[in-house]
Amino acid sequence: MDCRACSNYSKSGGLIDYRYGKYWVQVETERLPDGSAIVITSDISARKQVEEALHEREGMLRAITENSPAIIYLRDAESRILKINKAYEKFHDITEEEAVGKIGHEWLGEDLVRQSIRGDLEVFSTGLPNTVDFEEIDFEGKVHHMRG
Repeated sequence: MDCRACSNYSKSGGLIDYRYGKYWVQVETERLPDGSAIVITSDISARKQVEEALHEREGMLRAITENSPAIIYLRDAESRILKINKAYEKFHDITEEEAVGKIGHEWLGEDLVRQSIRGDLEVFSTGLPNTVDFEEIDFEGKVHHMRG
């Protein structure tokens, strides 16, 4: 049977993954000059179980962050935005595509960005979370008292 026609088939590079019931195997075939082949088969069931669990957890985390009314964002060690949720987009009137890779001077203002970077540096240096109270002005000019 040609398992490439099966729904439980995936290919990455020269490797092909097949699912047989609850087991996953990875097959690599190398053709030799004389027309024969070397076939290497590996049981990758444990790796696939971990990948599936990770995919499920990522989906749950995405559902929580995207549906939360809290303003949620993720930044890297240089304080560049990696991800924002829908509440952040709405509050700042900015899309994730516009925000990713930026520090936020354009929409947060210099003072808030400096304070935010100081907080990031403290968290990175101590490994401990910190909480800061601050005021933020939304895109309509309304002042909000925030804790982050």
